[in-house]
Amino acid sequence: MSNDSIWFPDIPKQLNEMYDFAKKVAEDIRNLKHKLSERELKKLVTDFKRGVETINLICIKIGAKYEVAKRANREMHISLAERADISNKIDALTNELNRIVETAAMGEFLGEHPKLAEKAYMKLYAEGVDDFELPEKISEEEAENEFLCWINDIKWYTGDLLFELDEAIRDHFK
Repeated sequence: MSNDSIWFPDIPKQLNEMYDFAKKVAEDIRNLKHKLSERELKKLVTDFKRGVETINLICIKIGAKYEVAKRANREMHISLAERADISNKIDALTNELNRIVETAAMGEFLGEHPKLAEKAYMKLYAEGVDDFELPEKISEEEAENEFLCWINDIKWYTGDLLFELDEAIRDHFK
């Protein structure tokens, strides 16, 4: 298999679409001059959840494809360019989700749900944090393993966050 193979051709498009959506939500909410109604707040929280779900499902898809290849004793190598594209798009979407979280309305909602706030901030901050230095020369296999570890971490954080979001939505918007 060539290193130029594209294993996940649909993922950049999905991330771009959700990025555009999240960016619009963040801009709209920042331009509001009034306090959100319960209906508007529910829509905002649900829109935020959609962004988190997109990232979660994409990471699940990547992890599943690698796992199936491994179980079938097939090699699967995602190219550096494709890893970088996916990584950059996840980071961009996460940054837009951060902009939503930083709005007054979401801040107030998160303030009422401290467990949700903890999960939201852990997820949103963990994705962009490099807590170790990679050696200058890293093998392609090591780089791919780092990417997979990052994807698995994101699945864990987003899974936790989605659980708390569901709980908060159910409890808050009875």
